Amino acid sequence: MRAWRHIESLHDDTRLLSWLLRILRHVWIDVNRRKSHIEPVAELPERPIAAEPPPAWQRVTIDDVQQAVGQLTEPCRSAAVLQYLEHLSNAEISARLNIPYATAATRLRRARRQLRVLLGAKLDGDDLRER
Repeated sequence: MRAWRHIESLHDDTRLLSWLLRILRHVWIDVNRRKSHIEPVAELPERPIAAEPPPAWQRVTIDDVQQAVGQLTEPCRSAAVLQYLEHLSNAEISARLNIPYATAATRLRRARRQLRVLLGAKLDGDDLRER
């Protein structure tokens, strides 16, 4: 409707789309200005803020992870260190350890399972249980 009322402001017919989009943007801004309702802080009711305990994965420290990695069985530990500390891909791990790609992937999967068990036992949290 606004575009029709102000059609005379369109000077170049080839720029119709950008002209309409600019009108649409201005209408959107106007609508949102009307919607904004800010309640003054003095009028807000007093509500206690309930602090939730952090999820289990946020309670894990770097020391916990290092200790858990140290407890991994050897083939899994080597693969995990290469991936998580040296940031190597599965293909690079298989080349570095001179093992097939599938074996590297299996060792990493086993390492993740072991880490979940080790860290889950320490934290006794649901978020780290084996999936």
